[in-house]
Amino acid sequence: MSIKKLLVFTFLLGIGSAAYCADFSSFMANEELNKEIESRINAAAEQGSYKYNYSPMVFKLTTTYKRDLFIEDYEADGTPYRINLNYKQDGLWGEGAGFYEGHCYGTLINKDYLLTHEKCLRVDRMEYVGDDAPGALVEFTPLSVELELNGRSLEFDAREISKVFIDYKSGAALIKISNLCLQEKGTTADNVCVRLWEWAVSSDKVTFGVKDNYGTVILSNIDPKDNVEESFLKRVFFSPVGGEQTISSVKDGFITVNGKARRSYFGEPLFHRASSDKNILVGIKTVSDDQILTYTKTNKYALFSSEFTKLMQENVETKGIKLTKDLNGNTSL
Repeated sequence: MSIKKLLVFTFLLGIGSAAYCADFSSFMANEELNKEIESRINAAAEQGSYKYNYSPMVFKLTTTYKRDLFIEDYEADGTPYRINLNYKQDGLWGEGAGFYEGHCYGTLINKDYLLTHEKCLRVDRMEYVGDDAPGALVEFTPLSVELELNGRSLEFDAREISKVFIDYKSGAALIKISNLCLQEKGTTADNVCVRLWEWAVSSDKVTFGVKDNYGTVILSNIDPKDNVEESFLKRVFFSPVGGEQTISSVKDGFITVNGKARRSYFGEPLFHRASSDKNILVGIKTVSDDQILTYTKTNKYALFSSEFTKLMQENVETKGIKLTKDLNGNTSL
């Protein structure tokens, strides 16, 4: 066992009961060490030691899409077929032929999930606006997603996402990233994969310094009929991207903040500091009315609905995640 891993293990032994004793020889294998680390983290969760007064980890996400231009037609028997027009793409929207980059924000939830907007993972098929191909359509296929934070970046293959859950009322998309192979941009070898839980095992890989007690409180289960506006208007909120925000209205499941609509990206999170030791995630930036692809210009955030609560409870391992329905974070759903 390396000195580095020995030190990490010694530190993690402090998580949980101080009365715990171990036979050191049983942890010589990495697999057993990893199991012990997980058991210590699980024990910490059971004791309620997750900390919610964290500085939210908000990544800028860049999704690269393959872009196809085509005309859709039908055979005499009704069978659809495509006429490929990709040769016309040079200079389309000022970019190189065949590719498109979309931007958004993603917030780390616990250490295993990334919360973003569904528009970060898919762009709807749309009509081609050029005069040289009337009736043509443009279709986008996601290829990769790059995560950027504090000047560092990792990326993963969008086609390898096996678990993504979407709340269509708020547009929130939750990606399980703990089982994805994150890599430095431009690399492909399996031995450079980085998983976010590796902060506990190896600090010599590219990591984002996720602490073992990184927890998240999320305001959820808010229905349009709920009379919550008064409680929102009395409080101050903040965006890690846009700073302090105050609320002008809460209506139909959306928060409108004061001030002129600010240009940003889908999925930008809005938080409320409930106390000195608790930040609550209350919503994410929505899509502009004009459906701009590369950014959004709106002062609206979507609240998380009862559908989001159901999605979380049925699909997500909720260790380190607390769902609440009040802005003080006192209740648990």
